Amino acid sequence: WNNSGKELQHFLSNYNIPAISGLEVGMTETDYRDMIHLNETGQFKIAQALLSELKNLIQPDEAR
Repeated sequence: WNNSGKELQHFLSNYNIPAISGLEVGMTETDYRDMIHLNETGQFKIAQALLSELKNLIQPDEAR
């Protein structure tokens, strides 16, 4: 993380905004085309993380 990344993480946390971190989904340098844009494997990892989060949001709570 650089300072901008740390500031962004702090802002999101302060305002309770959910975010998916590339670090949390196991992304490495090989998941990028360049230093910013994801390649196919990087996009797949993010898509899997998003799908998991979306399923958690839309699945009915069986405890109700």
